[in-house]
Amino acid sequence: MQRLKIAIFTTNRQAYSETFIRAHINNLPFDILTVFHNERGFEDAYGKQIAKSKTIAAKLKDFLLNRPKAQMTQRGDVADWLQKNRPSAILAEFGPIGAMMCHESEQARIPLVVHFHGADASNKDMIQEYRKGYEDMFRIAKAIVVVSNQMFNSLVELGAPIEKIVVNTYGADQIFFSGSFPSHSDQILLSVGRFVEKKSPMLTILSFSLVVRKFPNAKLWMAGDGPLLEAARQFTHALSISSNVEFLGVLTPDRVREKMRQVRGFVQHSLHASNGDAEGTPVGIIEAQLAGLPVVSTRHAGIPDVVEDGKTGYLVEEGDWEEMAEAMLTLLKDPLLAGSLGKAARERALPRFTLESHIANLAEIIVRAST
Repeated sequence: MQRLKIAIFTTNRQAYSETFIRAHINNLPFDILTVFHNERGFEDAYGKQIAKSKTIAAKLKDFLLNRPKAQMTQRGDVADWLQKNRPSAILAEFGPIGAMMCHESEQARIPLVVHFHGADASNKDMIQEYRKGYEDMFRIAKAIVVVSNQMFNSLVELGAPIEKIVVNTYGADQIFFSGSFPSHSDQILLSVGRFVEKKSPMLTILSFSLVVRKFPNAKLWMAGDGPLLEAARQFTHALSISSNVEFLGVLTPDRVREKMRQVRGFVQHSLHASNGDAEGTPVGIIEAQLAGLPVVSTRHAGIPDVVEDGKTGYLVEEGDWEEMAEAMLTLLKDPLLAGSLGKAARERALPRFTLESHIANLAEIIVRAST
């Protein structure tokens, strides 16, 4: 039987480094054509331009005629490429790319599957910018994939047809992420993620400052980079806990796994940013649970889909840094409890949140859309 050929359209070359985009490109069981969008337009995996961005004059004309903001490239260029390559389906990574591609897919008569990931379903400015494009895309797309139940509800509120939306939670490699024994670990907590508003590193640090009052030798390892990193460093100095908090920088997956095998638990204080930006389902939390770590986090976006409060970790309300500190203390005071929660976390994640199941579900969605 001939393998299905699909075209994956994604935001830019940097997006390839995102865990989930890379997983789709590398693991979907199809012949895949990858196309990247940047400020110049669309380029294939070899850097060859297949569609140019519109000129300033053309964009001005669109504005005056109130055309959808999503039509950012010269119409027809992408449709011509699609007609030439004839994929059986298009997978558009992120809502704005789906909005850009919907008319081209309709013109080429190629089914469109749009995969939302987080900010594209929550960021107020992004939604406003692409509102008309989203409306067209909701009508044209064969399937709309989301990664959490909250994201499902958000898209329904935006007008997406319920029958087109499919929840497919992210997954991680259950073999690679394994081997943590929190009951045997020192009083160390780990945070992995970008230093941005929606991950609220300041509230994680503020919570940990209460922990240090009771456990002066406790450690918090924070991995990642981002615009709030330097402010976070300064905050630890202001709280007099700089010797307890270690900033690890950006880590390779091997190093993340290594650190997960040395800590008592995983922490992340996700919340809605001031512009509405929210998580999808944080991959780091799934990786931690598959590794066998209890997670302390918030009732935010897709996190409650993954973490069972009191059974595989602890969840607090967004912004409740004092309650988060209590949850951290619970893990650090009782290593056997941490071990029990971590074991339950892995057992629950294995049948639900693996990369294998995520890819298999997405492949099935694409096959159904293409027939």
